[in-house]
Amino acid sequence: MLRVVLRTMGTPVRELCVVMIGKTWMRLSILAACLLLCTGCQQLLESPAPNVRFAPLDLSESVPVSVIDLTGDVPAEAAPGHTELVRWAMADWARALNGKLRFRMVRSESEALIRVRFVPSRRDHYGEMFPVTVNGRRGANLYVRGDAAALGRVIARRSARDPLFRDTLVYTTCLHELGHALGLGHSTNPEDIMYAMVMGGDVESYLMQFRQIVSSREDFARKSVLSLGDRSNVRALYSR
Repeated sequence: MLRVVLRTMGTPVRELCVVMIGKTWMRLSILAACLLLCTGCQQLLESPAPNVRFAPLDLSESVPVSVIDLTGDVPAEAAPGHTELVRWAMADWARALNGKLRFRMVRSESEALIRVRFVPSRRDHYGEMFPVTVNGRRGANLYVRGDAAALGRVIARRSARDPLFRDTLVYTTCLHELGHALGLGHSTNPEDIMYAMVMGGDVESYLMQFRQIVSSREDFARKSVLSLGDRSNVRALYSR
């Protein structure tokens, strides 16, 4: 009998026995052995380390946030409705962090650590985030594409029938990109706001799970659409 000790992150998980029957070895790959014989491995797969993409923001001071509109020929003040959705999204993350995150809305980008920019839409492109350094602090430039009509026929049709679906699209995009700004990476769980659609799935169905949480636009200010995984990950990141 050959005894093999598997280790995950340096910790022994379980000794596996590979039995020789006659001259025939029962050959199992390490991966197959883990999945078939190691109950501890399954627990590890279900409880991943915090989903981190960037270093956390410096929260020793309040985080200034600006919102502008770049859909026209020249930069303009964002529509009040867009600024409202960004503010509510920041507040949702702030609640998840139990008060550690304090933020304030500012009108000038030069004052902002997080700069949200509404830009022209492209098919299947919803938002982007790029880390930047602002006065020695890590910040972020966010690009949100809020024109549902340009995001593809399915999204355009649903948004035309249901204005609150369109608001859900913009709100969840803001929430997702702000999650990146805070330091989170993508999730593989389609219930998370940090899930990346490039991993597969139907965009309309994904957005509808959040649309069903709200019955009015103002519900975004009152109800969280962050999942347990989203909240756990951001708390773990900022508990370090």
